[in-house]
Amino acid sequence: MKAPISWISNFTQIPVLVSDAQIKSFMWKLTEAGLTAEIYTKTDGDSIIDFEVTPNRPDWLSITGIAREVSAVFSSKYVHPQLTPLTSPKTILPIDVRANPGLALRYSGVVVKGVTVKPSPKFIQERLSKAGLRPLNNLVDITNYVMLELGVPLHVFDYRSLAKPKLVIELSVGGERFTSVDGLTYKLPKNAIVIKDKYRVLDLCGIKGAKDTGVSDKTTDIYIHVPIYDPLLIRKASQQLKLVSEASYIYERGVNVGGTIEALTRATNLIQQYAGGEVASQIIDIQNTKTLPKVVNLSKAKLAKVLGISLADQEIISILTRLGIKLLSKRKETFSFQIPTRRLDIAIEEDLVEEVARIYGYNRFPKTLPTGGTRSEILPYHHDRNFEWHIKDLLVASGFTEIMTLSLLSKDVLVNSHFFSRNLIQIANPVSEDYCYMRPSLMPSLILAVKTNPEALNVAFFELSKVYVGPASKKQELYKVGGITNYGNWAKIKGVMDFMLERLTISSVKFRSFSGGGIYHPAKAVEIVSQKSVLGVVAEINPGVTNNFALKKSLWGFELDMLALDKLAKNTTFKPIPPYPAQIEDITLALPKNTYIGDVVDFIKSQRKLFIVDSKHTGTFENFSTFRIWYQHPSKTLTDKEVEKSRRALLTFLKNKYAASSK
Repeated sequence: MKAPISWISNFTQIPVLVSDAQIKSFMWKLTEAGLTAEIYTKTDGDSIIDFEVTPNRPDWLSITGIAREVSAVFSSKYVHPQLTPLTSPKTILPIDVRANPGLALRYSGVVVKGVTVKPSPKFIQERLSKAGLRPLNNLVDITNYVMLELGVPLHVFDYRSLAKPKLVIELSVGGERFTSVDGLTYKLPKNAIVIKDKYRVLDLCGIKGAKDTGVSDKTTDIYIHVPIYDPLLIRKASQQLKLVSEASYIYERGVNVGGTIEALTRATNLIQQYAGGEVASQIIDIQNTKTLPKVVNLSKAKLAKVLGISLADQEIISILTRLGIKLLSKRKETFSFQIPTRRLDIAIEEDLVEEVARIYGYNRFPKTLPTGGTRSEILPYHHDRNFEWHIKDLLVASGFTEIMTLSLLSKDVLVNSHFFSRNLIQIANPVSEDYCYMRPSLMPSLILAVKTNPEALNVAFFELSKVYVGPASKKQELYKVGGITNYGNWAKIKGVMDFMLERLTISSVKFRSFSGGGIYHPAKAVEIVSQKSVLGVVAEINPGVTNNFALKKSLWGFELDMLALDKLAKNTTFKPIPPYPAQIEDITLALPKNTYIGDVVDFIKSQRKLFIVDSKHTGTFENFSTFRIWYQHPSKTLTDKEVEKSRRALLTFLKNKYAASSK
């Protein structure tokens, strides 16, 4: 909304704006109150400010609306345009208007006879030009002038061009030809609001008038109308025709239903002053909706609670009165205010609180710290993400980088991943062939991430998100955490798993081989099991899959179930450091084929009676495996003989259980 300072000053006193600094300070204070002003230009000694009007404030799409805001912010007096009541007609020119209920929320109009078409006064032409409109003649310019001044669109017809003085407001059937005042012809869409006489479309309502009924040099009698149309229908027709006008821009945001008679009177006063003529009909005023101003109550207690400060009664009343909001009554600590019909954004008490706050000035509120307590109980819908963050921290510490990928995949990606099956969930209305299926696993997405980073030599990605398993009738959403890397080997990827599970204090973990296949290598894949729960899979990616994605390096990956991890994870408990040192030694065992090393480690750790507190596997050569063992007594230092006795007993146990022999 371009508004010349000289025009605004007609309705309210504004500060002296000579220097750029003064203009910018003026604009900044309005911006602080919500009426954003960042750009201005200078023309003929006048400053034109380009205001950014938000959709909820159509009253700012007028010079008087902006002047009211200036008056409220700077505590200056506001003076509304003077109106002269229209006289009763001496001569009647008939006019009949019929509106389809629901299309015109309100409709006002009047006939004026004996006008003279000529250039409009210089001040009107200058103000229209500064506001971005091209002057045409006194009649059209005055309707545009009043529209900018009051924010209510008007239109003027050549009365003698009407086939019959009977107008019908209805919806277009679609396909009608319409030639606008600028000479362009349009094919109307269905359900655009139009005004017709007996033969043709006279007005594309709220957007453009017709060429045949527009004002010309020969016009002597005119019909002025001020309609309020359904904003949704105006916007739809404007978009379908790709045609936007000053009027449609205002209509789409909402027009002051209570301002039609005021706008009609103002326009008629100016026309009689600068084009002559006399009123030649009764004022038409069709109302299909209530136009009475709303009444909203404001509690001082509510205002103080929201703002955090208490304001004097007079200051509250002064702020709202400067905005044109009238005080009706005050009972105890509650005010009743009458909301003008132009303020479509005020409907409830909180809206009045906002008005008081922004005009008072947000920067005037004292700086205070938030108060209140923390809830002791967990809300039913609360989703605790602490465990997720812990998992992410562990993977970042292991050298992985978190990524986020889409949950939808194409059929080609799933086929190339050896993951295509009947249980996939297909989208009924996909936006693209690339996003047809809900992913059943994180691995295809992770492989795609590796493929889209060809410049990275060493890649290690992880993602924590949902997967979807079907069929669709029994769809399940499961939280998984998956990772992938193109460097390392089995020992490194298993080391990451060992580190994670150890930090989560998940005990009795077993790595069980399974057939693999599909996306995983048929011979290099294991399931991670704990307490009969399958935690997930760690494996090399099937070479056939990597070839399908044109990847040269081998990929290693894992996918774990978050629910199972969370269920088995325990809180870490700390014990005092033993005061007596441990004795550490290695033993090398020859084990039969197909013996699980992890089982042997767990068995050794379980021998607490032999004073064994820890054990781990340190390496394998041919069929020999080496284990490191920690012997420690809680109340004394173990002697070599005691350790030797424990070792012999352990070797006997291992021989009996696993047929192991020491080297």
